[in-house]
Amino acid sequence: MSVPTPPPEPADHELDAVVAHAALACEAPAAALALEEPGRLVLRARHGVQLQELPAPLTPPWPAGVTEPICAEDVRHVPELADHPLLACWPGARLFALAPLVDRQGSTHGALVVLDRRSRPLLAAQRDSLRFLAGHAAALLELRRKLRSFIRLVEALPERLYAFDRRGRCLYASLAGARALGLPPSQLIGHSLDELAAWNLAAARLRPLVERVFETGRPTIHREVAPSEAGVKAVELHVLLVPGVDAVVVQGRED
Repeated sequence: MSVPTPPPEPADHELDAVVAHAALACEAPAAALALEEPGRLVLRARHGVQLQELPAPLTPPWPAGVTEPICAEDVRHVPELADHPLLACWPGARLFALAPLVDRQGSTHGALVVLDRRSRPLLAAQRDSLRFLAGHAAALLELRRKLRSFIRLVEALPERLYAFDRRGRCLYASLAGARALGLPPSQLIGHSLDELAAWNLAAARLRPLVERVFETGRPTIHREVAPSEAGVKAVELHVLLVPGVDAVVVQGRED
């Protein structure tokens, strides 16, 4: 049987929505979320903009330490902005406004930018909207960074870890858990236990355990003996429902 293929990489709908709302609030045809990354300036989300990144070295168009929105009504009259490479993403831009992305430590690592070919100021309400949306984007990115750090910690654990939704679809698989099923995590996440069970006996044994916990709401412990390179090994599976998430977590320990 063929190995399940990973689902396509999803679009970043959350950041795309932030950028689209910024363009709408400022009545601008173009907007982007520009982030500083090693060796480049990345346009992580875009609205009306095609360019995806700019190579470094370059000076970001936001001064160090800035925390409030900046608005250049006509960049032709602002020498430090007129020739900035970021404007290449929207040729002929006149209005250039941005709100910095400031983290909890007060560091600026990017900006929410809006562009227009009309020379004009931003209204006070538009500046407020841009500031609010930049704050939302900064909080979202910080949450994602913390989540990545947490996942790295979890990946260092020797236990097998999985999470499944009510349809049996895999939401998460640790490296150890994926190895136990003979697949990389990317080929587990997004697939159901029905799909995986057709290819892997260990996944087939997980399915009734996950279904039982969803039905009863009570945790269960399952012990089994599984083959290993050394012959056989004892495996203990702890399966429990996560309150408020509607997901089941499976933790596997080898004796």
